[in-house]
Amino acid sequence: MKERGYRRGLAAFLIPLGVLVGAGALLLLFWGATSLWSFFHTDSQVYRENWGLALPQKVEQEYSALSPDRAMGDGWRYTVFQAGEAAPYFEDLCQGRDFPEEELRDWAARSEAAEEWLPDFDACRAWSQSQEDGSTLWVLYDPGVGRAYFFCMTM
Repeated sequence: MKERGYRRGLAAFLIPLGVLVGAGALLLLFWGATSLWSFFHTDSQVYRENWGLALPQKVEQEYSALSPDRAMGDGWRYTVFQAGEAAPYFEDLCQGRDFPEEELRDWAARSEAAEEWLPDFDACRAWSQSQEDGSTLWVLYDPGVGRAYFFCMTM
């Protein structure tokens, strides 16, 4: 009789423990997979895959920031590229002068971008693209410093 109670008590302890350990293992597996995906996918690749921008290989990524609350790729991304020899690509792409400066500042803040990496908005030309789901990409280019600033909000 005592052994039966002992087994029930042990089962009542081990079953929930097993469920917790299994759930924890699944969460670690998911976290590891998303971390590996992020590690092997450069910002340049993300812009190519999601926005169809084939950035020249000559651009050099100088800075990148992501919103900490990103889930399944949604959120904010901010990237700074040094154009170098690819400056003509950004000069052709970014022709506009109108862009939502305050909104872009907010996007940079949401991605936790460092203030010193923000552009001189007055010197920039811009280009943007939106997708059906509301995702939006703004590219600002400052020809004076030869940098392209990517502000991305993904839904």
